[in-house]
Order: sequence, then structure tokens, then C-alpha cells
Amino acid sequence: INLFYPPEIARFESNDAITNGVKYITEWLMNTGYENILIDVANECQQIKQGPLNPNNGTHGIVETIAMIQNMSNGRFKVGSSISGSDVQHYPEAMIQQVDII
Repeated sequence: INLFYPPEIARFESNDAITNGVKYITEWLMNTGYENILIDVANECQQIKQGPLNPNNGTHGIVETIAMIQNMSNGRFKVGSSISGSDVQHYPEAMIQQVDII
């Protein structure tokens, strides 16, 4: 399940709205009872330059969001975030350490 694509993020009024959206969808997915769910937090996340889904913002960016989903689901969901093919070599080390899937 892909949660966000960079152009969609601009539609949110605040960083809190993005974080609340992530929490809401995670809770909803947990209530479905499905077990084998892969979550791509943000497709082509290298295009995101600010806020809670910024891949270059260390633990205050997408890494924190990934950890939040992992914790909320008690590890039930596998979580990562994608980077477009030509930018794979720029996948931030903090993300590599946190994600379940690349």
C-alpha cells in the first residue's frame, strides 16, 4: 500500500495533518485483520524536501514516520519508502537502518 506521492503532500495543511493521516491509515489497516501488508510510506520520497516525510531529515523525517508505523503495528506490517531507480545510491543510511523493505 502506497500512502503518499510527493504532489499529494502539498494538499495537506500541516505536518500534523500528514502525521495524523499516517496514524489513521495504520489504525484502519490494523483493524482489517490482514497480516501480509507492505507499506510504502512515500513513493519517490527523494522528491520530498520538507516535513515528516523528508528522507534527508534523519529521525525527524521519514525515518520517524516509518518507525511509528512499525511500532503501531507491533511489527505486523513491513514498512519502507521508495526512491526512484536512478537515485537508489542516495538512499539515506538512516532509512536503510530503519526500513523492513527497500
